[in-house]
Amino acid sequence: MRNEQASASAASTSESEAHELADLGVVAAAAFIRNGDITSESYSAALLHRARRYSDLNSFITIDESAVLTAARDADKARAAGSTAPLLGVPLGVKDSYATRGLRTTLGMGILGRFTPNEDAEFVIAIKDAGGIVFGKNNNLGRHVQQVGGDPQDAIAGETGRPPLAPAGLLVRLGLHQDDPDRMIGPRVGLVRG
Repeated sequence: MRNEQASASAASTSESEAHELADLGVVAAAAFIRNGDITSESYSAALLHRARRYSDLNSFITIDESAVLTAARDADKARAAGSTAPLLGVPLGVKDSYATRGLRTTLGMGILGRFTPNEDAEFVIAIKDAGGIVFGKNNNLGRHVQQVGGDPQDAIAGETGRPPLAPAGLLVRLGLHQDDPDRMIGPRVGLVRG
């Protein structure tokens, strides 16, 4: 009985810690990772846990959990070696219209369901050069969902051209997106303060 209670308590503590990590904003997470207060691996694992928990929201078309955790471990090694990149170890969502080397890019179309680019888009390269980690590919819906409360399930539909629900739903705190190609406005970065 005590072992069961101890296990339940440990699981509750781990769940609580994961929730706190997943609630960190980009600036705080980047600073904590750079300073060694948290690891990118633990932060990424907490975000992956949250993404699995809210998978029914369909914010992401693709997440390669193994690649995310490998990139996070690499970021932790880079930090230990002295890297101070501004986004070191911070995961972000990338709209599925951006090419991501080795990660499926479908543009939200079934016909491209098996397309895996050999190169990253320039903006993805820039994010990676700044130390960022591609967390996954945001769904390419014509409308996004904007967070209005503290729970990702309390959401409303919003305007076009933004990653659906992922940054706003606090699944990840940073997302790279663009307007529809016919608008030719260019990429923007979506940021949730916290």
